[in-house]
Amino acid sequence: MVMTPEIQKVLAHSWLRHQDDRLFHAYISPRSGAESLCGGVPPIHDMREMDIPGARSRCCGNCFTALYGIDLKDPNSKDRP
Repeated sequence: MVMTPEIQKVLAHSWLRHQDDRLFHAYISPRSGAESLCGGVPPIHDMREMDIPGARSRCCGNCFTALYGIDLKDPNSKDRP
C-alpha cells in the first residue's frame, strides 16, 4: 500500500484534551510545544496534564475538518451551497 502524505497525517495524529478543556483536539505530534490543528487552544505544555479520548468523547469540529477534510457544518444550514 502506498502511504500518501494525507494518509500518513491521519495515521500519525493524536486526539488529546487538556484536563480543563471540554473538547479533544487533534495534534500531529503528542509532544510538549505541539499545537492543535485548529490552533484554537494553547500548545501542549505538559503531557501529564493531557487526557486521551474514549469512544464517546467530544472532538473539535475544526480539528476534524482540518485532519479529515470533511466539513461538519449542519446539513440543513442555509450557509451550505
